[in-house]
Amino acid sequence: MRIGFIGTGTISAAMIRGLRATDTQTPVILSPRSAETAQALATEAEATQIAPSNQAVIDHSDIVVLAVRPQILSDVLSTLTFRSDQIILSLVATVSVPQLRTQIGDGPELVRAVPLPFVEQRIGGTPVYPAHPEVLALFDKMGSAIAVHEEPHLDRILAASSIMGSYFETYASVMAWLAQDGISPDQARTYIEQVLAGLSASAQTHADTSYADLAVEFSTPGGLNEQMRTSLREGDVFERYTDGMDGLLKRIKG
Repeated sequence: MRIGFIGTGTISAAMIRGLRATDTQTPVILSPRSAETAQALATEAEATQIAPSNQAVIDHSDIVVLAVRPQILSDVLSTLTFRSDQIILSLVATVSVPQLRTQIGDGPELVRAVPLPFVEQRIGGTPVYPAHPEVLALFDKMGSAIAVHEEPHLDRILAASSIMGSYFETYASVMAWLAQDGISPDQARTYIEQVLAGLSASAQTHADTSYADLAVEFSTPGGLNEQMRTSLREGDVFERYTDGMDGLLKRIKG
């Protein structure tokens, strides 16, 4: 199986490095765009090569990963010809399988996936729709694959993945608050990361307990955690998450 990448941005690089952690032999063919990133990836494994053009990537690949911005997808696809025996794996968030079909035409199998940057460390799950066995096997090499059987469910999962930036901004605000009393950034970050690691471990240990119940369990009545959670709820912070994901889902669905 040969894997080609049209687009060599952050997620493509994370996928390739995650794959290479356990598989150094599968041929990977990169588009020449983002030359610096492509060259760096090519030097990390002999089986990774840079093609002279996007069409050359397709010509030498069994799975073609589309990893370009949605704004330029139509222009990119308009110049390319695919084979009927190929799998086209789209990472383009706002383009559905039916929309891809109108641009690519009949023949190749079309699959969408939502890999996150942690695939580089082979952590976490990647939702895949439809649940194509070869694509599921590919993402199992980078953590674990999640078979999704309805495209609207994939869109909803994609919207939920948008919490990453706000997650880090939340803890950036905590670090800034700690610094007001002279705590060093290193000390603040070490403490915060230990708390987060502990919470993640607790969630895994209590996998049968809902997050809502864990929120109560970690909020002793009359305690500091309860006061903070109440303050955030009174400020409608958690409702803003719902509103934000609703807006993103509308954007994804066009």
